[in-house]
Amino acid sequence: MAVNHQIRLRHNLDPNAFMWLWAKYVTGFRDDKHCTNALKGPYSRRLSRHNDALRSSPVLILDEHPGFEWIYVCGLIRKGYPRQNYEHNLHAVIRPAPGRRDRFSFENWKLEVHNGVFVPIPSKGALPDKYRGLGPEFTTCRIFRFAAAQIARRASRDRMPTSGAPLRQAPRELASSNETRRRSRRSKAAPSAEQHLRFLSNLQRVLDEGLFVATYKFALMMALADLCLEHGSDTTSRLCVDTREIAEKFILYYWRQTAQFPSPYAPPAVLVQATGSQAAILKRIEAARDETKGSIVSARANAELWEALVGSTAKTIREMPLWKLQTVAGKKLSLLYENVGRGSQVNLLPGVAAGFRKFYPLIRSVIQGEWVRQVRSIGANQQLLGEGVDLDSFLFGSDRASLQAYRPILTEVQHGRCFYCERSVVNDQSAVDHFIPWSRYPVDLAHNFVLAHGSCNASKKDHLASFHHLDRWAQRNHEQLDLIRMFEDKGLYHDVQVSNSVAQWAYDRAYEANDDTWVKGKTFEKLPRRFAVYSIWSRSNGRKNSRNRRRRDGK
Repeated sequence: MAVNHQIRLRHNLDPNAFMWLWAKYVTGFRDDKHCTNALKGPYSRRLSRHNDALRSSPVLILDEHPGFEWIYVCGLIRKGYPRQNYEHNLHAVIRPAPGRRDRFSFENWKLEVHNGVFVPIPSKGALPDKYRGLGPEFTTCRIFRFAAAQIARRASRDRMPTSGAPLRQAPRELASSNETRRRSRRSKAAPSAEQHLRFLSNLQRVLDEGLFVATYKFALMMALADLCLEHGSDTTSRLCVDTREIAEKFILYYWRQTAQFPSPYAPPAVLVQATGSQAAILKRIEAARDETKGSIVSARANAELWEALVGSTAKTIREMPLWKLQTVAGKKLSLLYENVGRGSQVNLLPGVAAGFRKFYPLIRSVIQGEWVRQVRSIGANQQLLGEGVDLDSFLFGSDRASLQAYRPILTEVQHGRCFYCERSVVNDQSAVDHFIPWSRYPVDLAHNFVLAHGSCNASKKDHLASFHHLDRWAQRNHEQLDLIRMFEDKGLYHDVQVSNSVAQWAYDRAYEANDDTWVKGKTFEKLPRRFAVYSIWSRSNGRKNSRNRRRRDGK
């Protein structure tokens, strides 16, 4: 795969601590060699022990070679050759993922990648059967295990009748070919009506009877729903979710809710969300709000603060709601995911991700309603809340003021034109619009925003835009590579992969339901038949329209 976005790696590596330290742009693999010889591809000169400037360069741009699939980072400590010291050697694998960021820590070393994600290296027990009889020089080598797993994965993919794989089958691992997402999704069985009914029944049991003492239960359920929408599939495939991903969702939900509630009946105060004292996670988020003056953008930009907040939140999630949610009538059940009682990941049962996706609007509405009711029922909140207070909007509404940071970026990218009618727009007449409406997916993601006339925004309301607009939006996000740089310079949260996944989900549902989509003013139309084979990830989508626009604009 060709890399179109620069991979930036922030690190604290000290070359003097290693006997060998290198990175390789991996283009292929060999299963008859071990160690670095198992990887095909050139070495990096920037991430190398021989680079005298490495220690004084905490941020590296890894763009020295085109056409790679992975970047393998290896550090052999000075006492790393004896077998008893193998486990202390550094091994990390980066897969390019435009618009995403990820962190990796090992002993004293910390890495943070932009436009990429870290992927796990298989354990010795996970080696494909054909390699298990090899000697320890192969089976104990993490480089070889990674290479062997990729060779086996490619061989399995080549034997499939249709190319590609579900978007996400393991944590932080995307399909090898997003362009074939729709075909691969249809090559696996969708849950039956009986499975969907069982999912809804189990979900109701958890909501009604699950063990909890704070609103954590609702935050956990909402996080699972959102992550299934962003990374799951409409098949019976399992989905593995990491507690750090859940933690980031918790912070996103509670950040707004830890602002002081503007009550007309009492002085403003933060709402309590536990039957006793304030919940621990909310205390930490409230402290982070105070430190950053309420700006989640500033919090994300402060790597040390954000890492500590995510880490402590994930720890509380593992200790509190995650393994207690499915305790019903004193029994530990596995209704939605395997209730193993420990660990930092959960494996959703077959069909659960598809259920969350199919019934997402209903599930989110029910969760929000129950969340509001519990906050109202807590005694410490009684003085703040009255019958006429719109608590739902406070807890779950969109902060319109925070969208203003996107306006100058969108104005520059769209050349001062409305995204929908493409006419010039005066700044005080413009609106920052959620392309996928907030009512369908209430999360602010940078790539989902467009600049529009106030009148176009008002006409569109909560409708999906037409196929023509969708095609242009997808092409903009693909072609405007500077968008990621602009978002990162402003510290704005973005993830183009998630934005694409959510858009594909929303339009798939509209196509299946034969819904109307908005064109302009009061004009609506159905999605065309060709949408059945359309993929937002396809780089060929919209090229004809792009050529027409360039021709029209004289470019």
